[in-house]
Amino acid sequence: YRLGVQLNNRRIQGRAAGDLGWAALMRGDLVQAISRFREATDVFGPDDLPGSHAHTQIGLAEVLAETGDLGGAAAALESARPVAERSTTMTPRWHIAAARLEADEGAVGDALRRLDRAAHLARDAGLAGYEIMALHAAVRLGSAAPAGRLGQLEPTVGNRLLATIAA
Repeated sequence: YRLGVQLNNRRIQGRAAGDLGWAALMRGDLVQAISRFREATDVFGPDDLPGSHAHTQIGLAEVLAETGDLGGAAAALESARPVAERSTTMTPRWHIAAARLEADEGAVGDALRRLDRAAHLARDAGLAGYEIMALHAAVRLGSAAPAGRLGQLEPTVGNRLLATIAA
């Protein structure tokens, strides 16, 4: 990130800011996540690096939903949609974020159906990490259906936490 700023390289700075946003979101630092995702969005728009922009918008949507800004989350998801729909690797992640928004809006059944779709898309694309994320999100919403698949994935990724989630 610092190198991008020092070199005045918008691509490096924007991508690094987006990565820092994801890291902040994963550790629960929502203020930092919003700041970094917005910085990344300011550095490059949808025409500069469409994939990076869309990925950043998906992260921004997740953190805004987490903070209760459902309108902002919906706008960020909509901004990411055109690129996400054309990307095998980004489509499952977009659906996971969209399901989060649906659940926050009270449409838990719709969210669970979307998470099932995301898990299948990820599985078909060989994206075990995104499949696990989708299945875990479904479990967090109260579904027991993913338990069997999570149990199958545990030896594949070598993570005993999956067995705990599946149980």
